[in-house]
Amino acid sequence: MTKIKHMIDEICEEIEGAKGYAERYLEYRAEQDSTWAGRFKAMAEDELKHAGYLHELAVAESRKFK
Repeated sequence: MTKIKHMIDEICEEIEGAKGYAERYLEYRAEQDSTWAGRFKAMAEDELKHAGYLHELAVAESRKFK
């Protein structure tokens, strides 16, 4: 269970990272800087992808306990 708890913490960190990048995306979008807005959007999406992978792993690990 400690392993799954650690994965949950990692998922939360990835989501927080995505949130930070999304906020910066909005800032650059408001400034009409499409280059940096696009880069921060991509970074936010990457963080969410990482969170998704960790979620898949956590679900797989939790099924081992059934």
